[in-house]
Parts: sequence; C-alpha cells; structure tokens
Amino acid sequence: MCDGITQGRAGMELSLFSRDVIAMSTAIALSHDMFDAAVLLGVCDKIVPGLVMGALSFGHLPVLLARPAR
Repeated sequence: MCDGITQGRAGMELSLFSRDVIAMSTAIALSHDMFDAAVLLGVCDKIVPGLVMGALSFGHLPVLLARPAR
C-alpha cells in the first residue's frame, strides 16, 4: 500500500479509503486490552496517518511511532 510501490497502478485513487482501513485495523488490534504500549512502524506516507488515527483512539496507551532507517 506504499505510494512508491503502487504509484501509477489501479487502486491508487482509493488512498483515503486505505488510510481508513489502516486506522480501523490499528484500533481493532489495540482494542483487545492485551497491550501496555505499542510500537507503530510507519514505512511510508500513506500508512503513517492511518496508524496515527488508530492510535489516537486509544489515548491512554503510550505509543512510539518509528520509521525504518534509510
């Protein structure tokens, strides 16, 4: 779902929908009350907003947003 991988391919017009799916997936994963904290790995500019939106719905959990070294 990264822009660099899918650029120019069918489905890129759904970028806002994919952010919502990532946000919902993050929120569902965190909703099981199994975690004391979370580390989110944002590998591209499309994934990071979805991760942040999902994590913000659980403001009581400490969250670290990390990006891979380039």
